[in-house]
Amino acid sequence: MRELQDFFGVRQAAKSDLFNSIAARPIGDNLRQVIAENMDMALPSGTEKARSEFIIAPILAELRRQADKRISIFSGTEFNVDAAHGLNGICDFLISRTPYQFLPESPIVVAVEAKQDDFTNGAVQCIAEMIAARIFNRQEGNPTERVYGVITNGELWRFIQLVENTAEIDLNFYELNELEKIMGILWAMTFDEITFA
Repeated sequence: MRELQDFFGVRQAAKSDLFNSIAARPIGDNLRQVIAENMDMALPSGTEKARSEFIIAPILAELRRQADKRISIFSGTEFNVDAAHGLNGICDFLISRTPYQFLPESPIVVAVEAKQDDFTNGAVQCIAEMIAARIFNRQEGNPTERVYGVITNGELWRFIQLVENTAEIDLNFYELNELEKIMGILWAMTFDEITFA
């Protein structure tokens, strides 16, 4: 986190119940069945690849389905924004508000896998990618007030928003049994429908 503060002036702030007011969003029986069937393949092995393929990707695919394919989900895509400051490399997932599955377009939502269930390092990676997304959005002529991100190991989901120079990290973890709430937050982030009191 120190590099993010030094290079970009971004500090972190922990907030309780940051996204609690976001409404849950119904999910299809299809996703519920896929997750139930995939749990025994994804969780016992404990590998990031298994969780990514069998839990995270199906949830993001359901987000795209619900959006009637007006968004794109990019997995393992290069996202090279500012190599001089280390804002380059392969992202776990990018959610792009475009129907075209060729290249990410702004605005971008970032999704990062918590490697070895390490949500602290996952947060640093997520915030760095969110900074890159903010720069990317501005370069594309689509600056947004907030940039959103999520860190997950498939079972637990934690959400972040970057506002000006503060990365606000929700202290809440949302569990997989709260899938409708997770989907509601992902939807609100993707379509920038979050309002705070």
